[in-house]
Amino acid sequence: MGKIFAIGGGEIRFGETREIDRKIVEASGKKNPKLLFIPTASREAEAYIKTVDEYFGGELGCRVETLFLINRPVDTHAVRSEILDSDIIYVGGGNTRFMMETWRKHAVDKALREAYDKGIILSGLSAGSICWFDCGQSDSDFAIDVPEGRYSCVDGLGFIPLLHAPHHNEDHRAVDLPLLVREKERTALALSNFCALEISDDKCRFHKSSEEAYALKLEVIDGLIQETSLPLDGTFRNLSTLFKSESEVE
Repeated sequence: MGKIFAIGGGEIRFGETREIDRKIVEASGKKNPKLLFIPTASREAEAYIKTVDEYFGGELGCRVETLFLINRPVDTHAVRSEILDSDIIYVGGGNTRFMMETWRKHAVDKALREAYDKGIILSGLSAGSICWFDCGQSDSDFAIDVPEGRYSCVDGLGFIPLLHAPHHNEDHRAVDLPLLVREKERTALALSNFCALEISDDKCRFHKSSEEAYALKLEVIDGLIQETSLPLDGTFRNLSTLFKSESEVE
């Protein structure tokens, strides 16, 4: 497998994920890595783009470029080249379903698969975290007659074979997630804000930028939802432990 940092949430403009973001930059092994920001989920909000440029470009020393896919001609060959020429891909938050539909329209999903296979660091938070998984708990459809407290499950790129739930500490997400786990018959990884999963080939570990952070694995065992707390000690463990049932882990 490749290299992924999936962040449960937090505001970069307030430095809430700074400790995690520094690890992303350090993982590139370069002093001034090229970071490609993909703000599709926010519909390329100008303020967000400016914040990322100042934060990663100024404070964290990256050479920041932005991939634009909305309201302008898109050259799929140029998009692929820009993605594969990066050291770090950072995907912003927003509407996950809109983002995934836009990516598939312009073959961004295929280019990101190449980047993953090439070992380019893939990262992001919220929608930018869901996208690396098989699917994720999303509020993308809340404005389309979805009952309060119910979330939809949006398909991601499938690099991590789990259902993913970012912002688990917010709103009704913790109440809703067991319902999705049952409906989809999938093991879920829930991350609170200020928490991140790092995957490096066949190893994984968790990082936190606040003492409030947590990570949970939810699965159905003998007909019951079992919730397991995952260690946030920064120690690498075999990635297979995320996919195995707790009853199978020694």
